Amino acid sequence: MPFSLCMLSWGVLDKDGSRGINFGEIGGLKTCCIYTCGHLTLVVVLSSAEWKTWNMRHGGTYRSGCGVGVNTIQLIHQRATTMSKDSTEFTELTHKNYEFQAKWFLNGFWDEIQHDSEQIWNFTHKFIELDQAKKKEGSFLDEFWTHKFLEDAKETHTVIALREKLRSGGLLVNGKSVSLLEYLAFRYNKSLKQIVEAPQGGNQDEINRAQALLSEAQAALADVQTKLENEKIALAAQREQEAHVRKAEADQQAAVNELKSQEKAYSDLVSSLETKSKDTSVGLVTRNKAAAELSQVKSEDPLPLRKAKISQEAALRKVEKERKASEAATVAAEEKTKQVAQAVKETEAKLQAAEDYLTEVKRKGGVAQGAIFWMEREIAEAKKYLPKRKQ
Repeated sequence: MPFSLCMLSWGVLDKDGSRGINFGEIGGLKTCCIYTCGHLTLVVVLSSAEWKTWNMRHGGTYRSGCGVGVNTIQLIHQRATTMSKDSTEFTELTHKNYEFQAKWFLNGFWDEIQHDSEQIWNFTHKFIELDQAKKKEGSFLDEFWTHKFLEDAKETHTVIALREKLRSGGLLVNGKSVSLLEYLAFRYNKSLKQIVEAPQGGNQDEINRAQALLSEAQAALADVQTKLENEKIALAAQREQEAHVRKAEADQQAAVNELKSQEKAYSDLVSSLETKSKDTSVGLVTRNKAAAELSQVKSEDPLPLRKAKISQEAALRKVEKERKASEAATVAAEEKTKQVAQAVKETEAKLQAAEDYLTEVKRKGGVAQGAIFWMEREIAEAKKYLPKRKQ
């Protein structure tokens, strides 16, 4: 159609359609109508020749300075209503979470941008990373974090330039904040209408089933992560108990060595006293004194020897206790390891089932390729977090 549309500020204008709105000369052009619908105010601008053809074709009559025909008003109303509806739908899309916005864009323009799908994946996760409040459930980055995003993305545009370009196309819907969908529209030069009308592919039931399989696999992966944490705790407890056993065994060995030392000292003392009590080369008093001391030593262990025996018995009991605890910790750790191995096996099977089903759906064609890419990418990411199973 030979006219252009410009969005102006809010206003309430005559939308009766029973009479025209006069137009005047504006820089060599003729403003044929100003019209408001919803939150859009439209100006339709044509040259004199274009206006004559347009107005007469749609029910008006051409005179310089004349009003707009009724049919022209009605057609402008239809266009304004459509644009208002598109704007509302676009606003709704930008309030979805980042993942939804990315999938919508990928689905709609897959043939054109599939070579950039990995980059869009990275853009999305950068938005999520920078969204300090809502993370995955967010929809917009504020001015500060948008600036940080543009820096990280090595964009040459400033935040202000980005917003101005979006605003000029009716794509800025949340003040100074920018949604992922708005940024993608800016980067790939897409209009509001193109985005709203972007095809989302067929076979939604199959996409939903694939998403359900993936969600099941992701839940299994989360369970694996929990079991891995439990295994880590159990192995740490096992290592701690093994350390206790080693310490107890060292203490026991020290007690044994001390006991042997005291027993040797006792044996040497008894032998010495026996020899002295029978040595005729010494005086009777000396022999008798040695004999009395020998009798006393034999009647009861000396204090150091008694202490050594008590310490050795205590060390032995401690070793036995620590060994039992270590054995229990080992059993618990082995059980956790078995649970992890089984969970990993089940998760691998679920991820493979989701991947196989996605391959089958892709083969049929006519589906939401962006959504399929996203799920395949999530599967690849999930596999990175699976521990390697021992063969």
